[in-house]
Amino acid sequence: MSYDREGITLQGTTIESVKSIDTADYETFFHHVTKGVFPIELTFCLGGTFGPREKVYRLTLHDDDWKKLIEDKLLPQLGIPKANGFWQSRSSPTSVQTLETFMGEYHPHIFGNFALAHDADDVYHFLDHVNGVIKRF
Repeated sequence: MSYDREGITLQGTTIESVKSIDTADYETFFHHVTKGVFPIELTFCLGGTFGPREKVYRLTLHDDDWKKLIEDKLLPQLGIPKANGFWQSRSSPTSVQTLETFMGEYHPHIFGNFALAHDADDVYHFLDHVNGVIKRF
């Protein structure tokens, strides 16, 4: 795997497409990721959401409760204020939102965003918005 200003390039014979873009989202991504061996290292790049500068966030998943990890670890790093037990929407700051709404606003299909997982068995999963698939390698 190589990374430059143009994006991430995956090369090799061990790369396998897991799911197409019409269904490849966070739910299906973590469905495949959590079949692996814990702990699972997660990397989120949210450059497309936040503008021209890339922002990379790294988290460690110890069980299959990935939504709780994102709520407890990723969202506070993004500086999103909490209100009434839910996170504020970026697009509509007066409205509360669920984690599902957050996932739509920070979706990896936005150009420049991606999610990468690496499990303890050295298996990687990559949510690729450009080619529209989840890659396993």
